Parts: sequence; C-alpha cells; structure tokens
Amino acid sequence: MIVFSSEFPITTHRRPKEFLQSIQKWILGSPHTSLNKSIFKEINSSKSWSLTENNETIEYIRAESSTRQITSIRYTKISDEVKWTTTASLSIEHDSWIGVRTFCESTNPGRNLPPVKKPIIIKNLLADFGGGKDGILPVQTTPHRLNNVDIDIAILLIAGGSKCYLPIVYLSAPFRSSDEHINPNTLSQDLSGMAHVVVEPNREFSIRLKQDVDSRNVYGGTAGIYWPDGGGKDSFFLGHEFDSVEQISNGIKEALRTSLISRRPLQRCTWGAAKEFSSQIKIQELKDRGSQEIQEYIDSFDQEIESKNQQIDDANKEIDRLRQEVKSQPANFVAGSGLTLHPGNEQELFPGEAKEFLIEALQSHAMNSLQKDSRKRRLLESILESNITATQTANRRKKIKNLFKGFKKITATIRSELRKLGLSINEEGNHLKISIEGDQRFKVTTSKTGSDHRGGHNIGAQINRSFF
Repeated sequence: MIVFSSEFPITTHRRPKEFLQSIQKWILGSPHTSLNKSIFKEINSSKSWSLTENNETIEYIRAESSTRQITSIRYTKISDEVKWTTTASLSIEHDSWIGVRTFCESTNPGRNLPPVKKPIIIKNLLADFGGGKDGILPVQTTPHRLNNVDIDIAILLIAGGSKCYLPIVYLSAPFRSSDEHINPNTLSQDLSGMAHVVVEPNREFSIRLKQDVDSRNVYGGTAGIYWPDGGGKDSFFLGHEFDSVEQISNGIKEALRTSLISRRPLQRCTWGAAKEFSSQIKIQELKDRGSQEIQEYIDSFDQEIESKNQQIDDANKEIDRLRQEVKSQPANFVAGSGLTLHPGNEQELFPGEAKEFLIEALQSHAMNSLQKDSRKRRLLESILESNITATQTANRRKKIKNLFKGFKKITATIRSELRKLGLSINEEGNHLKISIEGDQRFKVTTSKTGSDHRGGHNIGAQINRSFF
C-alpha cells in the first residue's frame, strides 16, 4: 500500500543525468544495499533498463521529446519481511517538478509494518537541486517568516488564493513570546518537499488578519494546515488532543502524510506517466518508420493500456476519498437548513470557544424557558443531541478553580498557567488586574494576597464568570 506521496517544484535547467546522480547517492549511501556504482553507468546510456540483484530491483525509464522530458526510477528492496518500493520521477516541461512515492507491503501476513518517515531522497534532491517556485512561495527547507507588511500574503495563503500546490502549515503567534511553541526551523526541515511552513510575526498581525479572512485564521500559538484552493484547514493546539508541542509537531506531520497519500498525485510526476510517454514515443517512431512488426505494436500498446489502468485506479481512489468526505458532511452541515452562522468579529480565546458557549447557552438557558412539549424545544433538543461539544471551557474553569484554591499570593506557577490560558496579569499598587492577552476590555481586579480561606475561591469564580 502507498505510505508516502509528495510532489514539489525544483529550480529549472536540470538534466536527467544530474537527477540520476542524486538517486545514485541515495541508493549507494544506504549501508544495507549490495549494489555498486557500475550499474548506474548502464542506466545513463539507456532509455529503459532494469536490474534485479539479490533482494533489490532497480527499474529505469527516460522519455523525451522537443517539449517534454520524464525520467523515472523505481527502486524495490525486501528487508525483514517488508517490501519497500520507492519511485522518484523528474518531469521537465515549462518548469521542473519531482514526484516521490513510497509503497510498503509485508511478505508475511503476521508481520506489522514499521513506522513511516519522509524518504531521505527528498532531502537529497532539495539539497542538490534547490526548491522551485510554488505559487507565491518558493519551496525551501527553512520557514517563511512573515513581516508586518505581509498581510496580503497571509490573506492569500489562508483564503486559498496563493496558487500553491503544496499545503500551508501556518504557525500563529502565541499570546506571549515566552509561551511554549513549535520550533519552526525543525518543522520546516521535517516538512520540506511536503508543505510550506509559514510563521506569523506577532499578535497584532493576527488580529489585523482576522478581519480580512473572516476569522478563518488560527491564532494564539495554534498551528493550522491550510489546503490549496481554499480546501479547508486542520487546527492543532495544546489542551485538546495534544499535551506538548512535540505531540503537535508529530500530529501535523502525520496529518500531512495521510492526506497527501489520499490526494491524487500530479500525473506528470509518476512512474505511470513515464511509461505512458515512453510508449507514445515508441509508437510514433514505429509509425514514422512504417514498421510492420505487429508484435512491437502490441507490446507498446499493452504498456500504454497498463499505464492508463494505473491512472484509472488512482482516480478511483480519489473518488472514494471524496465520497468519504461527503459522507462526513451531514454531521457538520445540512444543506438548506439555514443553520450557517457568521462567526462575528470577536476572536475566540481557543478554537471552538464560540460553539461551546452557544451549546452551553442552549442547555442552561433556552431549554429551561421553553415548554416541554413544544416544537421549539424539540428542535433545540435535536440540535444538542447532534452537537456533542468538547469540554475545553469546562477544563479551563476547573483549572482556574484549582489554581486559586487556598490562594495566598500570586506565584510564578499561577502566572505561567494563566498565560497558557491566554490571560495576562498587570500589577497596579496593591491590586492585580487580570485580562485577556491583547484585549483590555474585560478585566478582573483583585488583591495581591488572599484575604481569607474563601478569597481564592471567590477570585477563581470571578475569573470564570468574566472569561470562561
């Protein structure tokens, strides 16, 4: 089964020979290969070539015309009852793209497949060739760091107008620079050739951006994956599915990997495309020669048909994925139901905050004021039954309650935990003013020290009433 897939542009004016040199370095650089350098001399002089030696197989196709070139290698190795097959294809037309796909199968039904990582060949190819232009962003191994004047770029990236083929991993600015956050340099290295990593400059930028993208931007240290052409986003943040930034980074990488193998590949960068193009050229050559060698015709057509079947199989997989996506829609949206709500201009303190407050309001207020056997009540009951909300708000209230239990004075731990919740503390004389980071409209003013055994309880309750 396919376990990895990605395509990315490289700098132009690269020859197939240079591509083969990178492949050679990758294969011969493995301590587990028994192949030697001499086989690549044979590859360089051929348009179609294959070799099997022990548990390794290399297959090679090169096809070219006056306007197009495709060079593709398929490398298969069996090790520890696992069969790994990696294809790497260089497509040169008006620009140059590389596609890498990895397949993994067990030769023993009882053997579990090992964990999958990004193939090292991608790192080698980017180091040797350099990343090309993908829409408004170049492919690179370092993060794209936005400046305060780059608001228009951020809008295009989030709204799907960047013309990028690779997805965008957008790292929003945390509430405070001291807050724990993902290392963008490490993440960029890990995702190079798979996605662009974009870093937001500061919270002020995030607040400005919110107005221009209709609140679709992630914020407050949350990471988001934005898919090309406005294909939606996935959010990753602490306190929901992830307990550390390392878990968030791993979650982003796995989400990208699984999504990219489900996406239909860029057809020009596949082994199947190389076979098809090679067959087309051979057929044309036979026609030009007026060849009557029927078997050659048949063999060439068979290869083209096999390539077409592979394309059909890829298309069917994409259709199946889209069907599953459509099936998941009713849980979130019913066409024509009139339940689409504009998020308004208030930025959430954490993803899903508005939804939790709305459902809580329905549960604790609207339901209690409606007649039990009324149509209105039944409609609201149906909505509540179909929208089981997360418990972020409840968890935050509980954390605040525990944080101020037995409160005597503000400690470093209390300051740190409040910052993680998006709150800031300012000292004014004998009082503390607690507010939302970057938003001074809502405040809780309290003494620096606890007055009695109920003091901490009252402060916690006041904070929860004001913010959660």
